[in-house]
Amino acid sequence: MNLPLMLAVIKKDSIQLFRKKILLFMLIIIPVLMGLVIPIGFAWFIIQLDPSTLTDPEVLDLLNRFLATTASPDVLTLTFNEQLLYLFLNYPLVTLFLLVPVITCSFSLPIVSSVKRNSIH
Repeated sequence: MNLPLMLAVIKKDSIQLFRKKILLFMLIIIPVLMGLVIPIGFAWFIIQLDPSTLTDPEVLDLLNRFLATTASPDVLTLTFNEQLLYLFLNYPLVTLFLLVPVITCSFSLPIVSSVKRNSIH
């Protein structure tokens, strides 16, 4: 491969990408939000949560029954906050993380088509 030509194409396509603010937003900021900011925010909120505010016995019973059927017995010995953190990190966070490639792929089509039309290669 011709390295200088390849670097020229990468530089030209990168400049085109960073000129379009909506593509920059969708390809960089949304994955960072969904992959870093939201999970760290929820984890911080769960850690700071006072368990005495959630004293509804039905909620606690539902949490214990769900953990008893899905998690290992070691999880039941954790504190309430640690159990909530375990649930968040193992169930909804995985789904949120899997949405990142879907969003990135759905917005990469305009980039590919513009590169195809205006590229130097």
